[in-house]
Amino acid sequence: MIKITKIIDEDAALPFKGEWGLSLLIEAYGKRLIFDTGGSDRAVINAWLLSIDLAKIEGIILSHGHGDHTGGLLPVLQAAGEQIIYAHPTVWQERYSRPGDNEQPQEAGIPYTRKEIESSGGQLEDASRPVFINSNIFVFGEIPMKTEMENLEPGLLTRQENGFIVDHFPDEIALGIYSKQGLIVITGCAHRGIINTLHRARDLSGIPGIYAVIGGSHLYQASKKRISRTAQKLNDYGVRKLGLCHCTGQQAAGLIQKQSGAETILTGVGQTAVL
Repeated sequence: MIKITKIIDEDAALPFKGEWGLSLLIEAYGKRLIFDTGGSDRAVINAWLLSIDLAKIEGIILSHGHGDHTGGLLPVLQAAGEQIIYAHPTVWQERYSRPGDNEQPQEAGIPYTRKEIESSGGQLEDASRPVFINSNIFVFGEIPMKTEMENLEPGLLTRQENGFIVDHFPDEIALGIYSKQGLIVITGCAHRGIINTLHRARDLSGIPGIYAVIGGSHLYQASKKRISRTAQKLNDYGVRKLGLCHCTGQQAAGLIQKQSGAETILTGVGQTAVL
């Protein structure tokens, strides 16, 4: 049995605490993993409310280095003890967000140094290439950009010696889980494109169809044309269950749901999907 529980998202009702970010508990094939940690200690609070013993998890996956996915890392580590952290090495690079062309970029990266995390029990596992956590659960490694409709966002930046440049998100990774019904894909924000992510899943797994897609897809500012094309591609992959959340945006999630016909799952913090 595969169980996925939403610990952090914007959609939260009392007694849970919501925030802009994402954290999921993955229970599959004898493993208990945390995928992303939200932006603060609220992941620990919600885990306690859900009776999730963080001391029993067996690894943490960081989808990318934005603070809304990594800000809860230190509190989670303090509650969980020593943990393997699956992440791309560039997860530590400086990250910035600039909403408008004339606005000053604001820091948006992981709020801890690597030294802080390692001294708190985090053992970094290089996920720049595919990593199999066990024979049925794997981290994607870097995700190639192949589709024409999915582009990098000009307002999301990193900084080099010569100044700010558009962030290419080499650290964006996702998680794949084999199931009897087909492949399950877990994403953080899919900054390199949700369809590019599914292309990567297909290439790595050899499975042409995708059973379920859960996580962020960064479509909240996307055009209706792109959203519609995304829904069609999800149909082409045969996706039957969708838990699109966080940076997907309510409008995009609603349009995709209407066009795809897939079953909606995990709509709020505290919910568990059994797949």
